[in-house]
Amino acid sequence: MTTEHQTMRQRVAAINSHPAELEPEQRAALEERVRRRLPGYPDQYVIQYANGDADFALWLALVDVRLMRRIWLTHRAIADRPWREDYDAGRDPIDAADEAAEEEAGHHFD
Repeated sequence: MTTEHQTMRQRVAAINSHPAELEPEQRAALEERVRRRLPGYPDQYVIQYANGDADFALWLALVDVRLMRRIWLTHRAIADRPWREDYDAGRDPIDAADEAAEEEAGHHFD
C-alpha cells in the first residue's frame, strides 16, 4: 500500500470515529480540516452548541460537515434530533448525520 493510500485510510478512520477515541495527532489533523470547512469551529461550536465540551463540539462539527454535503443543512436545522444522546451513546458522527439526513428528507417528501 502506498503512503498516499495509508494517509487516505487514516483520514477516513478519523472522520468515522468518535472524537474521544482519536489519537492526539489524528485529532489535530481532523480539527484543522474542520476549521477550513466551518468558519465557526471551534469557538462557536464549543461555546454555543456544546456547552464547553470540546469533544462534543468536534463531533457536532463532523455531523455538520456531513449534513452540509448531503442535504445542505446543519444540526441546528434538525433541532428535534437528540444529538447529545447520539454522541453519549458513542455513535460515530457520520452514521448519526446520515440517519438524520434520511429522516429529514423523508419529512419533506411525506
